[in-house]
Amino acid sequence: MKFWQLVSICRECRDGLENVLRQAEWEDYLKAYMMFDHLVENQLREILDQLVPEALVTDALEQSQGMLYVADGFLRLRPHTEHDEETTFLGAYRQYGAAKLEEALEYGLVKLR
Repeated sequence: MKFWQLVSICRECRDGLENVLRQAEWEDYLKAYMMFDHLVENQLREILDQLVPEALVTDALEQSQGMLYVADGFLRLRPHTEHDEETTFLGAYRQYGAAKLEEALEYGLVKLR
């Protein structure tokens, strides 16, 4: 997962992301996070597009209490029917990848495959 995707996905759980980034092993990512607006404004792609370690992704996504829903070939932010399969952010990331997870959160749903 790219750094900008992690920040975008964790936008509703910023406190959780910050708590994870405050761990000594993620110090460099905390520095980048604290200047995220500057990075975006100046399109510093070498930092924004940097791949973050899986351990950081896992720790950060585990902090989210959000759920997503899968049905009829779509990953959704809100349930569509009572038969939708519920999944965590971490589960959605592991099964569908960072891009699909981020798109579902950004647009409300994303077509799978």
